[in-house]
Formats: sequence, structure tokens, C-alpha cells
Amino acid sequence: MTKEDNKKNDKDKNNPKNKEESLLKASGPALNLGSELVIPIILGVLFGHWLDVDNNTGARWTVILLIVGIIVGVYNFWKIIRKLNNDNK
Repeated sequence: MTKEDNKKNDKDKNNPKNKEESLLKASGPALNLGSELVIPIILGVLFGHWLDVDNNTGARWTVILLIVGIIVGVYNFWKIIRKLNNDNK
């Protein structure tokens, strides 16, 4: 690389637009983590509640599907964390 290339790279790093883009790229997986954890739990509770109301089973299905949602959410969370750690190596 020449000195001109190095100066150009330095200018690109200091460009506010590039900083914003890199921040969005870095925060994307973090934002995805929350949804991967919460969505299965919410869907499990909603579906379980619907089954309980439809079948008049108290809160049996809600509790069962809440636990399943938590397990699925934690598994998704763990999978993304492992992928992020492998990408950083």
C-alpha cells in the first residue's frame, strides 16, 4: 500500500457515515439476540393460552409451552453467541 492509500483509509474510518454503518453492523447481532430469545416464549404462552381456553384445561398448556418456549429461546440465544464467538476468532 502506498501512503495515499493509507491516507484514504484513514479518511474513510473518520467518515461519520462509515462509523454509523459499522455501528449498525456491530449492533445487528445484539438486536437479533433479544428477539431470538423472547419470540419463542411469547408464541409458546399465546398458543398455550389458546389451547387452554379451547380445551378448558386450566393453565396446563400455557405452562408446558412456556417451558418449551424458554428452552427454544435459550437454545437460539446460545447458538447465536457461539456463532458470534467463532466469527471473532
